[in-house]
Parts: sequence; C-alpha cells; structure tokens
Amino acid sequence: MITLDSKFRQYPLKYVSQTLLTIISVFVILLIIDAISEAVVVASFGASTFIIFAMPNLRASSARYVLGGNAIGLLVAFGVHVLDLLTKHTHIQWSDNISFAFMGSLAIGLTMFAMVITDSEHPPAAGLALGLTLDGFSVRTATITILGIIIVFSVKELLKKHLLDLV
Repeated sequence: MITLDSKFRQYPLKYVSQTLLTIISVFVILLIIDAISEAVVVASFGASTFIIFAMPNLRASSARYVLGGNAIGLLVAFGVHVLDLLTKHTHIQWSDNISFAFMGSLAIGLTMFAMVITDSEHPPAAGLALGLTLDGFSVRTATITILGIIIVFSVKELLKKHLLDLV
C-alpha cells in the first residue's frame, strides 16, 4: 500500500510549489541546453536540482557541495579532455572504445577524489564530469550547465525561508 509522507499532509502547498519551482527551473535550462545530445549532463543537472529543491536546508544543498562539487566536476572534465587531446597525438595506440572507457572512468575517479579531499562531495558532479568527458567537452555546454546550477541555487537561496525539506 502506498502511503503519503506525513509532511505532505501537513504542508501540501509547499510540496506543490517547490515541485513547480523545480519544473520551471529545469524547463528554462533545458530550452537552452540540447537535452538530447547532452543527456548525461542534463541528468546530472536534474539530480543537482532535486537536491537543491527537495532538501534546501540540508548540508548537501549548500554552496560548498552544490557549487563546489559541480565546479570540480567541470574542471576535471576539462583536464581529462586536454589529456585525451594530448594522447591522440602520441604513440599510444588505443582503440576509441578503450580511450572512451578510460577517459570516462578517469573523469569519475578524479572528480570523486577531488571532492572528498576538499569536503565538497556532490554525487551529481561525477555525472557532470562523465557527461562532459564522454560527449566531448564543450565550453558552451559546461558554461550553460554551471550557470544553470548557479541560477537554480540562487533561486533556492532567495526563497530559502519559504522552502521546506521534502525528504
């Protein structure tokens, strides 16, 4: 049997308004990003947005984690992209499949490492690094994604006193 969250019964308008806020925020960003070709990046953005609006008062949705983690994911993806470009001009003969798998796993591993040593863990940022790496790093996509995260985070901060932790 499905049961409703007790907080939903107490604050139904908060749940509905925060859900609508999430829908509107993501809609605007998806209009800008090519949601089909950038599917992994969009999925990461969606996961970050969930954390921001479903848990607005928890540590996981603070600037250090959301903005810091995503910045790390972006920087690592750029670094892995540069490494990928450099290895294409060496005598290392990898198949595209091996290169693809190695660079993707490197992006996730290095992002995880950088986030845990800087105490800025944000799991969707590993997805961002993977998406930016596997799709071929695009400054446009990286910029729009980070700006989207900043905008969504800023909306949360502006409305924080009206937002409820839904989880």
